[in-house]
Amino acid sequence: MRSLSVLCAVVALGAVAEIGAATAAPDVASAGPVFSGSGRTSLRPFKVEAASTLRWTNDGPIFQIFPRNVAGGGSVNAAARAGATYLKPGTYMLNVRAVGNWTVRIVSGAERPRSLGGGMVGFRGNGRRDLPPFENRRGTKLLWTNSGSIFQIFSSDFSVAVNSRGQRGSTSMAGGRHQLTVNAIGSWTVRWKP
Repeated sequence: MRSLSVLCAVVALGAVAEIGAATAAPDVASAGPVFSGSGRTSLRPFKVEAASTLRWTNDGPIFQIFPRNVAGGGSVNAAARAGATYLKPGTYMLNVRAVGNWTVRIVSGAERPRSLGGGMVGFRGNGRRDLPPFENRRGTKLLWTNSGSIFQIFSSDFSVAVNSRGQRGSTSMAGGRHQLTVNAIGSWTVRWKP
């Protein structure tokens, strides 16, 4: 019950955070739009032509992004200073809720799984984020660790699902192409043998 209270407090704090003014229009950027601000704002709609990565930084304890459009995408809910989330091609309308000064940068190209040792690849993160699509050649175990009390993984085709209060575990993952969303309290890793 305490974990649910912490999650509700994080969401509530992010929803009411409104500190200072935010820049609603993008700053000058070479790779894609860059937004910056403090506290809460609605970003000006922007279009992503190819698979991209939304990278963010924040100097406060809470950073959240909520999509305003039906298609969704670009969600973040983290208690960290920096992170990333995947953006598929499309038009985005995003609301930022943060405690602190933040930047959001859209970088062309999807993040790739990185080596996490022991012949395994994967991703790291904090809180909620969408992972870019990836492929594995054969069925394998998807291993995960988490520093917090809640850890969830959902795949776009429902072939991979985890809902746990533990801090580590595994689930079967068939060979093929996967698109995962991680939702957690805490810092986490997901990894697999390619």
